Amino acid sequence: DGLKGRPLTFRAWDHQLLQPMYVVAARDKSKWRDKWDIFEIVSEVPPRAESLETIAIPKAESQCQLEPLA
Repeated sequence: DGLKGRPLTFRAWDHQLLQPMYVVAARDKSKWRDKWDIFEIVSEVPPRAESLETIAIPKAESQCQLEPLA
């Protein structure tokens, strides 16, 4: 999962791994190159110009309180 082209990080306060998500569309089966070629990536969320924090729950809204990472 870490080979998405941008650095992944763990938030210190909840230990949540922050990584981008992909919006995908199913390919027509006639266009599959192999059995794994099912989806086409439509977009990355958030866009590369935006922080990964934009898709995460803010600390003020979270009930998770863990010890900070060392």
